[in-house]
Formats: sequence, structure tokens, C-alpha cells
Amino acid sequence: AYDSSGDVRYRISLTFDQMVTSESELLLEGQLIGVVGRPNLTRDVITQNLKLGGSDVIEYTTDDIPATDELDAIIIADAPADRLIPEFIGSISHATTQFINQPKLILSIPTSQLDITDSLNVDHVVQRPTSPLSFIREVSETLAESTVVLDGSQGTIVCIDDDPTHGFLLTTLLEDLGWS
Repeated sequence: AYDSSGDVRYRISLTFDQMVTSESELLLEGQLIGVVGRPNLTRDVITQNLKLGGSDVIEYTTDDIPATDELDAIIIADAPADRLIPEFIGSISHATTQFINQPKLILSIPTSQLDITDSLNVDHVVQRPTSPLSFIREVSETLAESTVVLDGSQGTIVCIDDDPTHGFLLTTLLEDLGWS
């Protein structure tokens, strides 16, 4: 078809069909997940994705997480403006030591910051941006992984150190933690 100036015009018709994702919608049903980070769009999107997956969500803006909240996982979205990610993760990890059941620590991080993830003590790293379905599956798979908890009743550690002071300190520390 041509318009009055002689230019060619095309008429395009699109039909959108909703994809059925019902098999993945409730992968997180019955899970209580905490989302820690600054109140911003990123945290809101993560929270909505978790709710889409069927989980209950509690949002935190600081690393002050009460032990009464028996969380299955804690997703770290962003550190507060005045804190670095490794320090923030360390304080969250320390805060969860008082929990009866240790929650999984999951870091949601932009792909531009992936170089810092090697030094972090987290159970899983989720790259952003990602689709809601992929995010829900990754969190579900992380929660399904078993956690190995080591304590002194499960084995013996032999300390070998050429410096007697280091050996004594390490032995004392491990004995205090229940190792023989």
C-alpha cells in the first residue's frame, strides 16, 4: 500500500499469547525467604519474583535479622550505601549463626560485579538481570542442595606447623570449636 506521498506503508498485526509457566510457579511454596538490601527497584523485583514462586518473603534493610525469623534462605540484593558487599555478607553470616537452622545465603549481583564473588562466603550467586523463571529455579535448586555441617564429632584434624606458637593457637581454637 502506498500513502499520498508515494511512500510504501506496511500494516503489521501481532498476536501475543501468554506462556503457561504453571509448572514453575510454586517451586518455592512453603519457603520463608528474607531479602536484604536497600529499598529500591532491585529489591522490589526480587521480592515479587519470590512471591511469584510461591514463597513468603520478609524484607530487611539492614543486617539486623532476628533469630526468631526461621528463614530458609537470605537473598542479599544490595549492601547499604555506606557498606561494602564482602563486609555486609560477613555481618549477615555472623548474624545467622544464632539461628537453629542455618539459612542459605544467596547473593544477587549484577554481571558487572562478578569478579568479587570468588572471595565471598555465600551458598550461591545469582547473576542479574535474569528472567523470573530462571531466578525462581536457581533459588529452588539452591534450597534443595544439602548443606554439610561439620563439627568436632565427625572427625579429627591433625595440626602440623613448624612454628609452635601457630600450632598451639590453631590447636586451641579447633578444640574450642569441638574438634579433637
